[in-house]
Amino acid sequence: LMWSDPEAWDLLLTKFSDTTINYLKAQIDAGVQAVQLFDSWVGYVAPRDYERSVLKHTKRVIDEVKAHGDKVVPDGGVPVIHFPNGATSMLDLAQKAGGDVIGVDWRLDIGKACEQIDPKFGIQGNIGQLGPVQGIFGSRNVFGLVSLIAGVTFIVEASVKSVRRGVGIGSIALA
Repeated sequence: LMWSDPEAWDLLLTKFSDTTINYLKAQIDAGVQAVQLFDSWVGYVAPRDYERSVLKHTKRVIDEVKAHGDKVVPDGGVPVIHFPNGATSMLDLAQKAGGDVIGVDWRLDIGKACEQIDPKFGIQGNIGQLGPVQGIFGSRNVFGLVSLIAGVTFIVEASVKSVRRGVGIGSIALA
């Protein structure tokens, strides 16, 4: 659709964007302290296609949600986390979409993320590699739990050593 009927694609993404904007604004009105735009499929889009066919929609969502958060919470707004899952080849474009924090997944070394992402953004994520760690360090029994803690400690320490700038937000997800 993105290539075969760009007008229909644009209309579809406009409808998705409108719905997402309304939902995130409602979350802000309900009192959330941060919102996240989790773009789970963006890593499957080539950078040129993202720039041509997706970026303007993502940017619109982030800009409108950010403006609403600033209006509702005048003393600092509501932080917007932009998580372009799998977008390691186009973090430059993800930054053009905006937000306060850029989320990165486990595929990108956190040190490299710090090199590629402008310091004006916070960085979230990258330490959620516990699925592989569980496989390496054992099951969920008591001995597995001790090994899992050792694995988590290893990942967190390695991530902290890779980071050369201020505080970030870490994410850990058990598989």
